[in-house]
Amino acid sequence: MADTRASAVAEARKLKQALLKAGVPQVSIEVVQGRPSPYGRWNAQFVVASFAHHTVSRYNRSNKTPCLSLVKRGRSDLPGPLCNGYGGFDLVARIITLGYANHPGAGGPLVVPSGVSKPKTYTIPRDSARRYTFGWEFEGGLNESDWDRVYTNAATGKKMSFHEFMARCLNGTQAMYDLPLAAHAEHKTWTRRKVDRLGYTKAEAIAKMRKYRGSGPKARRS
Repeated sequence: MADTRASAVAEARKLKQALLKAGVPQVSIEVVQGRPSPYGRWNAQFVVASFAHHTVSRYNRSNKTPCLSLVKRGRSDLPGPLCNGYGGFDLVARIITLGYANHPGAGGPLVVPSGVSKPKTYTIPRDSARRYTFGWEFEGGLNESDWDRVYTNAATGKKMSFHEFMARCLNGTQAMYDLPLAAHAEHKTWTRRKVDRLGYTKAEAIAKMRKYRGSGPKARRS
């Protein structure tokens, strides 16, 4: 696929539909250029796994997206974007980039099962997960109770816990890229130096994803 903004937006639109079908309450396309890569900056991925992180934040009623600006722009020692997709406490899934994002860092290699018959597995090379994984940054990570809380999406009226929201974002990503459940990684799966997502192992993440497969709850009637 051509590395242009138009191609990135076209792919983002397909991903949006996959996320909505997976029951994500609302999806916003906010694509920006990714980090420099041999494949360009707009549409540079070959996704073989979903990847989950937390942002290290707390729930705040007055600001439900405290790390959104950070994950888009990065910081002085780590330029953005820092993720491909972002989930806030507003239950909005934002598609940030289809290019390289600075989310995984050093780690790996990691073998994941393939969604196609040949090859049966993919090996994500050491220190090279930006091309091969669609990385989500989810708000929270300091208090597990923030993820137990049930939130309401303002635009649709849909309600769900943050655990459910995260699982539906990951399920939609896997549907988009035709990935088996086991083709998922937590940051701690990729590298031992990391602890995110809080309270999750790969097995626990897959269990939540399996629990919330299928369409989401109906919107509240007005």
